[in-house]
Amino acid sequence: MKRNMFLGLILSLMALTFTGVAAAQSAKLGGTWDVTIQGPNGEIHEQWIVTQDGNKVTGNVKNGNNEFPLEGTVDANKIDVHVTAKGPNGERHLEVIATVDGDSIKGKITQNGMDRDWSAKRAKS
Repeated sequence: MKRNMFLGLILSLMALTFTGVAAAQSAKLGGTWDVTIQGPNGEIHEQWIVTQDGNKVTGNVKNGNNEFPLEGTVDANKIDVHVTAKGPNGERHLEVIATVDGDSIKGKITQNGMDRDWSAKRAKS
């Protein structure tokens, strides 16, 4: 009897441990995000369409009539995403380092060594 109780306790502890591991998995980024960047001349608004496969994210950034690819990673609630924007003056490489909190993300976007505040909210369907 004591052996069965001990075995039950061990199994319960294992279940709790695996539940904690599942909770620590990467944030879910798949979907559409409404992005705001604090630019030097005011806010810049974009829409990011993101696909997630495990900890890898890919997608597109839509800014007006322009569309640029994005790719990066998510680790727990931290994201590191790179965007390559092509324009009349050549390519621009941007990096976003941010923290996911449910349906919102906040962090910094860096281009040419300059940081700007960056935030996103999951688009309402």
